Amino acid sequence: MILDKHYRLISDDFNFILQRKVPIRSKKRAGKTKEWRNVGYWRDLGQALASYARQSIRDDMPSTLNKLLALERALGAQIEAIGERCVSLWGKGS
Repeated sequence: MILDKHYRLISDDFNFILQRKVPIRSKKRAGKTKEWRNVGYWRDLGQALASYARQSIRDDMPSTLNKLLALERALGAQIEAIGERCVSLWGKGS
């Protein structure tokens, strides 16, 4: 599931995996293409989404408290929408 232009969330049988799109470091293909690199593995979707929020805030690093709060609100709304999408796809669980 694509979270934004830099992050996506995938899963295997045991984990949710947060990935970030990064430039390939090969000298032949430098700057021409990007690949997905794992940021971390979580057993719980909520933990994976919380990590995504922390990473997004670090990436943008707002210059004022008001901008930080606005980013936090926007991320909260985005994560809520992602959660609703997950529930519609996979059900509520236990």
